[in-house]
Amino acid sequence: MARGAILAVVLVLVGLVSTGMHAVAAPSPRAMPIGTTVRVPGGSYRAVTPRQLALLLQHKHFVLVNVHIPYAGEIAHTDRFIPFDTTVGHLGSLPVSKHAMIVLYCRSGRMSDIAARHLVRDGYTDVWHLAGGMDAWVRQGLPLLHRALTEASDASRTRTAVLDQMGAATRALGAHHRCLPPGRPDQASRCRTRQVAGRPGRSSALLCGWA
Repeated sequence: MARGAILAVVLVLVGLVSTGMHAVAAPSPRAMPIGTTVRVPGGSYRAVTPRQLALLLQHKHFVLVNVHIPYAGEIAHTDRFIPFDTTVGHLGSLPVSKHAMIVLYCRSGRMSDIAARHLVRDGYTDVWHLAGGMDAWVRQGLPLLHRALTEASDASRTRTAVLDQMGAATRALGAHHRCLPPGRPDQASRCRTRQVAGRPGRSSALLCGWA
């Protein structure tokens, strides 16, 4: 009787140890080698397949950015909508840390490749790009969301617009301060526009003088 009880306890312990070993041996999707490294000027980014991105989305801890213009659909859980050629101009919409994971996608992969190169050149170290874009995503039988253009302007787009407005306001305030004469805050400044000679593509410039 005692021998049978001891054997049962041993079997339970072996089962627990085996379960623990399997738990330790199973890496998370982020820990597994995934994607292909693409070397570009300034560093590199990783290109992932639709299936790999779908796996990453199951344990999402990154910023997913749709960079395609015009709007042509989106992958679920998209966080930002930033035109591919203005990513560097919208850094306020991206994580502050340049080591944060950012995944970019577009319709075919061409625009997200360009955007990825811009971000790498600007110092971002964990940039990812969906190879083949939404076209490849759909070919793999994965769902794509399609919203009306007005609905596509979600909270992320609103936040981007607000940040842009804040930047414009800051630049306008800076220009206003540059037009104030040092030491003479009580006197109004006058600004005039003058033709700029020898500057192709620039017909005029704003010049400030003091009344």
